[in-house]
Parts: sequence; C-alpha cells; structure tokens
Amino acid sequence: MLERRHGSRLSFVCWVFLVCSSLAGVQFVYSVQFAVGGPLLHDRLKVSMSSVSLIMGTAGPLSGFFAQPVAGALSDQCWTRWGRRRPFILISSALCACGMLLVALSHDLGMRLGDVEHGLSPSEHVYGLIIAIGGLWVMNIFNNTAHAPARALVSDIIPQEEQQFANSAVSSVMGFSAIFANVVGAQTFSLSNPYRTTFCVGAVAVICLAIPTIIFGKEEVKQKVEPVAGGEEEEKCRRAQLQSSQEARSLISVFTTIPHTIFTLPRNMIVIVLVYFLSWCAFSPFLIYGTSFFGENIYGGGPSKMQLFERGVRMGMYGFALLSAAQWLFSLIQPSIVAKLGPAIVYCSAQAFATLGFVLLAVLPDIVWDLTLQLTFAYIIATIFGINYAVMNSIPFATVKSLTEAQHSAGLIMGVLNAVCVLAQSLVNIVAGQIVHLLHEDLSYALLFGGLFSIAATAGALFMKRSEDPHYLPL
Repeated sequence: MLERRHGSRLSFVCWVFLVCSSLAGVQFVYSVQFAVGGPLLHDRLKVSMSSVSLIMGTAGPLSGFFAQPVAGALSDQCWTRWGRRRPFILISSALCACGMLLVALSHDLGMRLGDVEHGLSPSEHVYGLIIAIGGLWVMNIFNNTAHAPARALVSDIIPQEEQQFANSAVSSVMGFSAIFANVVGAQTFSLSNPYRTTFCVGAVAVICLAIPTIIFGKEEVKQKVEPVAGGEEEEKCRRAQLQSSQEARSLISVFTTIPHTIFTLPRNMIVIVLVYFLSWCAFSPFLIYGTSFFGENIYGGGPSKMQLFERGVRMGMYGFALLSAAQWLFSLIQPSIVAKLGPAIVYCSAQAFATLGFVLLAVLPDIVWDLTLQLTFAYIIATIFGINYAVMNSIPFATVKSLTEAQHSAGLIMGVLNAVCVLAQSLVNIVAGQIVHLLHEDLSYALLFGGLFSIAATAGALFMKRSEDPHYLPL
C-alpha cells in the first residue's frame, strides 16, 4: 500500500521526514531561546543574571503548560478544507516568527523609543525590555501551539505500522535541528550583533521548516454531515454534535483533571513522577544559565568585558550542540542498554554522572587554570548532560505507560509528567535566581543548587526498580 502511494520505500521515508519538518522548526526556536535568550537580556538590556532566570524560567514553561493542551484540543475539533492540524501549524509558525523578530529587534526598537543606547542598568532599557519580554511570550505561546498539532499530525497521517519509524524520524529531525541551531548561532558571534542575527535566523528557519509540512502533510478532509429527518444520517449528525460538545468540555477538563490525577496517582507511580520532577529541578539551572556560565565563569566576561562574555557564549553554544548530539546518539542505543540493565539502573547511573558533572562544572574555573583544558572538560560534561537528558525524557514516560491502569489513561499521565516538568522549571529557576543574586551573581552556585536536586533524583531512582512492581507501596 505504501509503495503504491509513495512509489518506493525511499520516497516514503523522504515523505515522513518532510511531514516532520515543522518539528525541526519548533526545536530550532527552543535551541535559540535557551542558547542566546539569557545572554541577550544580560548583555544588551543589562538584566541581572538573577532576573534572567525569572524571565526565561516562566515564559517558556508556563506558556507550554497552557498552550499545548489547548492547541491540541482545538485542532481536534478544527475541520477546514486544509485539514485540522496544518492551519494551526502555519498560523502559529508565522506568529512565532513575529515573536522572534520582536526579541531580535528589542534593543534597536527600544533605542528608537527613548532607551539609552549604552545604558548600564535595566531602567535605561525599559522599552527594549518590554518588547523583548513580550516577544518571548509571543514566541513561546505560538511555538507551543505549533508543537502539539505538528506532533499530532504525525500520528494522524502516518500508518500505525510505521509509527515507530515516525517517532524515530521526529527524534532525528529535532536532534539535528538543535545541533544545527547551536552551530549556526555560534557563527553569528563574528558579526556586530550576534543576538539579533541569531533570532532573525530562527524566525526564517521556523517559517521555512513549516512549509514542507504544510505542502506534504495532506490530511483527509472530514465531510460535513447533513441531517436527514428520520434517517440514519440524522443519527450520525446527532452523534457528531454530541462528540463536538464533549470535546469542547474536554478543553476545560484538561486543566481540572491533571491536579486531581496527581493526588490520586497509584503509589507505584509516585516514585517515578517524583524522580522526574527532581531531575528537571536539577537540569533547569544549566538550561537557563549554561551559555552565560561559559561567558562569565569560564571566559571571565562581565559588564566591562562584554567581548569576552560573547566569546564565551559562542563556545557555550558548541557545548549545547555537543549535548544535543550526545542526546540523539544515545537515544539510538538506549533501548538495548535498558533491555540489558533495566530502566532503574540506567536512570540512576545517568543521573549520578550528571550530579558529578554539575559539581565539577561549577568548580571547574577554580581548579583548572588553562582555558583549553577548561573547555575540554566542560564539553565532556556537556556530553554527559546529553546522555542524562535523553534518559530523563524517555524512561519515566515508558515506565509510567507500562504501569498505567484502566482508571488512568496514558494520555492523562503524560499530562501529569508535563505539569510537574513545568512546575520544576518555574519554581527552581526563580529560587536559583535569588541564590545567584545573594551570592554576587556567581552562576556556579546555580549549578550547585541544581546538583543538590540531582543527588535527590539519583537516590530516588534507586526505588524505581521496586516501583515497577504494581503491588509495591513506597513509604
């Protein structure tokens, strides 16, 4: 059947990657935001590092928590001549690009509105900050409203027997996109305004990568059912209207059922959800401060040494590219490793190495004086973080799905995991920002703060093996 429709296996594979193309754009936006969003706020708009975490740690997670389920539910009910998902993907990608352009031009627009060009405090960049923060929210909201329908489109139009390959294709395009975004972004630091250029490249990328999905991701158009009094069609119409009504109510229930589910989880799932929460608490400070740490702590940049800061951010982007490469490569061999060792041992080991990485990275500038050696060790640690990131975003989902009982749908449990991920990022980054503020804006303390949660996650992972037993009730 596939051969008849697509001509050959090769053409089918190419078609799948074209359908997944918009997800590469989604990942490109995320990568640009985490790599240069914080440095832009700090370098150009003079936001303190403690405040950067508040801005970056709320815009992305909170918009994702609300936008993704809403977009998914609405696209379920949206039937147009272009299908259900593609209108959301197209419009959201365009608006996301607008948000990225606002961030890119925030400093320039702020100066035109009255900001001080070389001001040394946020109070002298008020307009630029308003535009940048507004752009971040617009970018994140619409990137998330593109993400959910784009992922659903893959499930909708690719045959069930090819879903495993489709999931691999999704992982591949998003992994390559993250690598490409960081490597390309690093090259812009040879220009006069690398932050503006990187965000502009991201705006172009999200549009260009959405186009193949719009063209090749053709959906089956649902025909409107016209009622015929007293006939079978009238009954079909009545059922369709009832289903639409139920789907509309489900849009609200998305947010009301998740808190209820968290408090009524079977006890054998609590350990897994708690470990996932702690892992995200550990990783979040690095995600926000990673490239800035390279700029300030490794390269010694600062308010009076912005060229050193930008050089460090550039090298930090290479570190993030290595993290993404390690995540993608390890995901290819992870199933066989988990099959041999078990999910608990793999998770615990990866988290333990990450704990060591957080501590070593934080003290690296104090124990290693040679810059080349510092970068070498930092890149090795970034690779370890990539393996940990692959493990923490796969094993909890797979384990929870295997433990899902009849009264808890798999989709709802995935929503719970997403909710605790958002909660972890928001809470920890706010607290980490305050720690950085109290300790003289030293970013190493934020990494050490994450390391404390990583120790807790490692300890919790020891109980995951026992939690796989449906009769196990943790104390």
